[in-house]
Amino acid sequence: MVSKLRWRVFRYRLPLTEPLRMLGHTLHERTGLLLQLEDRSGRQAEGEIAPLPGVHSETLEDCLRQLHAGFAEFKWPHLSPSVRFGLEMAQWNLREQQGQTTPAGPLTALAPLPVNGLLVGSGSDLVAECERLQSAGIQAVKLKVGRESVATDVERVQTVRETLGPEVELRLDANRAWTLEQAHAFAEQIRDAEIAYCEEPLQRPEDLPKLHEHTGLPLALDESLWTNPDPTTLPLQGVRAVILKPGVLGGWRASSRWVRWTKKQRLRVVFTSCFESGLGLAWLARMATTLSRTPAPCGLDTGKWLAQDLMDPSPEISGGFLRFPETSRLREEVLELIEEGDG
Repeated sequence: MVSKLRWRVFRYRLPLTEPLRMLGHTLHERTGLLLQLEDRSGRQAEGEIAPLPGVHSETLEDCLRQLHAGFAEFKWPHLSPSVRFGLEMAQWNLREQQGQTTPAGPLTALAPLPVNGLLVGSGSDLVAECERLQSAGIQAVKLKVGRESVATDVERVQTVRETLGPEVELRLDANRAWTLEQAHAFAEQIRDAEIAYCEEPLQRPEDLPKLHEHTGLPLALDESLWTNPDPTTLPLQGVRAVILKPGVLGGWRASSRWVRWTKKQRLRVVFTSCFESGLGLAWLARMATTLSRTPAPCGLDTGKWLAQDLMDPSPEISGGFLRFPETSRLREEVLELIEEGDG
C-alpha cells in the first residue's frame, strides 16, 4: 500500500499551557509522531500518530516498532489504533494530491465546525473558564467530573449552569469514576441542571441501565466503544449520544462503521479528539463534517492546552466554531527526525 514511497518518521514535543490531568496521568507536554510520505514526484503528505497516556494502550515506542516493521507490508488489523489513524491520514492525503479519490471525498477548504468547550477547573478557576468560553461564543460545554467528591462535583455543575445560563448545552464526562451509589447520589442532586448527557459515569458500565432507570440520568457512551467493539452488546437504555474518538477507534474507516450504527439507533454522534495537534484536529474536523454532514458540537476544544502547536498558524475558536486557516505550515523546528527509508 505504501510501495515506491519515501517515508520519514519524526517525533515532536509540544509544551502545554498548564499540566493536563487525564485518567490518572499528569502531562506537562504532548508528544507524538509525524509520519511523512513522499512519492517519486516529490508530493508529500503527513499523518499524526499520538497515543495519549491513560487512553491508548499503545505507547510511542510501540508505534515506532510497528512502523519500523511494517513499511514492507502492513498488516492493517494488527496495527495499533493510533498508528492506523496516522497512516490512513497520510496515505489518503497523498492520494488526493495525486488526483485519486478516497472515502474522505473531494479535498476542499474546511468549513468552521461547532465545538463544545472543555471545562476542568473548580471554584473561581471554573468561573473564569466559563467566562472565557462564553466570550468565545461557545454554545455547548463539557465538564469533567469524577475527580473530586460527589458534593464538590454537584457544586461545580451548579456553578457552570449559573454562570452560563440555561441557553448553553451542558455535557458531563465522568470517565467511569463512580460506583453505582455515588452516581445515584450525584444524579439525584443535579436533576434541575438540565444536562444533555453524562459520559460513562460508572466503574461497572453494565449497571448503566439500572442507573438510568432509578434516576433518569441521560447517558453517553465513550470508553465502552473501545473496550467492547461489538455494538450489539452495548447497553442503550438511557443513552442519548455516542462519543467517537477516531484516534482510539482506529481512524476514518473504523469511525464510519460506528457512525452508520449510531444513525440506525437514532443517537447523537459527537466527534472528539485525544489532544492531537492542529494537524490531527483538521483531519478530525474533516471526518466529522463528511460523516455527520451536520455535526453536533464536537470535542475539539483541546488546542488551547498547547503552548505551541505543530501547525502555524493554528486553528482558532471564535463565535463557537473551530476555524481553520486556508493554508498553514508544519513547524519544522519542533520535529526531530527518528527514521527514514524507502517503502
